[in-house]
Amino acid sequence: MNKEPVPRQTPPLNTVVRLIAQHSGILSGKHDGKPGTRTSRLGMQEIVIFVEGVRHTRQLNDV
Repeated sequence: MNKEPVPRQTPPLNTVVRLIAQHSGILSGKHDGKPGTRTSRLGMQEIVIFVEGVRHTRQLNDV
C-alpha cells in the first residue's frame, strides 16, 4: 500500500502504472522490469473493488 501523500502535480504515466501494478503484488525493486498487462489488470481490479466498496459504504451511510 502506498502511504505517500497525494502529489500536487500529476505524476508521469510510468509512475501511475507502477503504482497500479503494486496493488497486484509486484515488488517494484530496482531490477524488476516494467509491469505487464496481466499485472496491470490485476492491480486495476483491486482498485475497482476498493472503489466499489467505498461507494457502497457511502450509500449505506446516506440512508
